Amino acid sequence: MAIKHVLVIDDEGYWLDMMEMLLYRLGYQATLTENADEGLTLLKENPQGYGTVLLDLMMPMMSGLEFLQEMAKDVSLSHIQVILQTGSQNHTIIQEALHAGAQGFLQKPFDLSDLAAALDANSLID
Repeated sequence: MAIKHVLVIDDEGYWLDMMEMLLYRLGYQATLTENADEGLTLLKENPQGYGTVLLDLMMPMMSGLEFLQEMAKDVSLSHIQVILQTGSQNHTIIQEALHAGAQGFLQKPFDLSDLAAALDANSLID
């Protein structure tokens, strides 16, 4: 059974607010952070507490790709599924992130049905 607690990492506060609302409507609990470093800390402090990370690809300080690389170094985080979310059209960087360990991808902007489909597909990986 998939854990219905999602960590959302995105540097845009309005997007975090929208994600929290959409996840609530889908029956998920959300923890929100604007900083990938903080997100990594939250995961390491409670690796069993999260089933999915919704990860923005393009962020200051630590990018989504760098986050995935750091996450891969910690075996206690290997069960957590990662879905990229980005407005970028750069297919090369998206492919790099998918090869670095992300299991899914959402192109911003997306709607409730897109998010539900990504989370449902993600839960099939478990």
